Amino acid sequence: MIREITAFDWDLAVPAKDRDAILDNLASRIVALGLQVPAIWMLEMHRPLMPLCGQVAIALGPALGTFFAGGAADMQKYTKLMREPGATEDLIRRIEHKTEEQQLAAR
Repeated sequence: MIREITAFDWDLAVPAKDRDAILDNLASRIVALGLQVPAIWMLEMHRPLMPLCGQVAIALGPALGTFFAGGAADMQKYTKLMREPGATEDLIRRIEHKTEEQQLAAR
């Protein structure tokens, strides 16, 4: 695990393929749990603070990585996405899209 943390390059952007997969997975989990409204509300409310949250997550990364379900490497990818300017808006759009899909499938 220490190797994953020290081998991660914070300056490289998350590849588009990984970015899309991470955001889709996160949006799917939020919708599956029925947490669309609170998740969107929290994302909108904390949008200005997301870069700061990303910096805090970097500082706490070694400790948080042990508790993170995907391990340290996945936690670092989520952290990089928090710092990315358009990621929050993209996640909100994906949650809304998946919610609409779920509602159409229920009809």
